[in-house]
Amino acid sequence: MDAVCFPADEPIGDWYESDWYLAYKNGEIVGYASKKELGGGITYFNRVGVLPVARGQGIQKKFLERRIKDSEGTQIITYTLPSNPASSNNLIRQGFLLYLPTQSWVGDEVLYWTKEV
Repeated sequence: MDAVCFPADEPIGDWYESDWYLAYKNGEIVGYASKKELGGGITYFNRVGVLPVARGQGIQKKFLERRIKDSEGTQIITYTLPSNPASSNNLIRQGFLLYLPTQSWVGDEVLYWTKEV
C-alpha cells in the first residue's frame, strides 16, 4: 500500500514502531496514518497515505484530527514534500506552521511543519 501511495518515496526512519490508524471502505484498507511520541513533549506525525480511489473524501483530514487529539506532547512535528500541496494545505487548515528545524531529519528538499497543542 505504501508503494501505491508514495511510488517515488522511501520511508524515513523507524516508523514501524508507531501508533497506527487505518481507514476502511467496503472492508478494504484505503488509508493509513501513524504518529510516534518522541519524548520531551514532541509528537511526530511520520506517515499518512490514502489510496487514489479514496482521495478527496476527507480521510487525511480525519487522520490529522484524530492524531492531534491523541497526541501526548505539547508540540507536533511533521513534513511534506513540495510536490504535495494537498497535504501541506491540510496541515495549514489544522493550524500547522512552516518552520526550519535546527537539525534536518529528512533533508533540505522538504517542508517542515509544527503545531503547538
